[in-house]
Amino acid sequence: MKKNILAENMRRFGTKNLREDLEKNDFLDKINIGSIEFDGIDHEDYPDYVDAYISYAEFKDGTALNDDQLELLTSYNDWWYDMLWDRLH
Repeated sequence: MKKNILAENMRRFGTKNLREDLEKNDFLDKINIGSIEFDGIDHEDYPDYVDAYISYAEFKDGTALNDDQLELLTSYNDWWYDMLWDRLH
């Protein structure tokens, strides 16, 4: 019986959609991390910061992200939360 190595690794590592993961990584690689600005930070809500969001960011070429791209960036919860945490500490 042949094993599907890709499917096995996706199951092992919790990857549901390899194409989405690759697109996400490609998008994130293009972001200028130093340009990211956050709004909605309420320190009363520590450590969750549920109202915080990315209000501005640029690609590495200096182009500002539009509203849809900012929303997409904010949808990567673990990634942007790590960015927020690094900024606050």
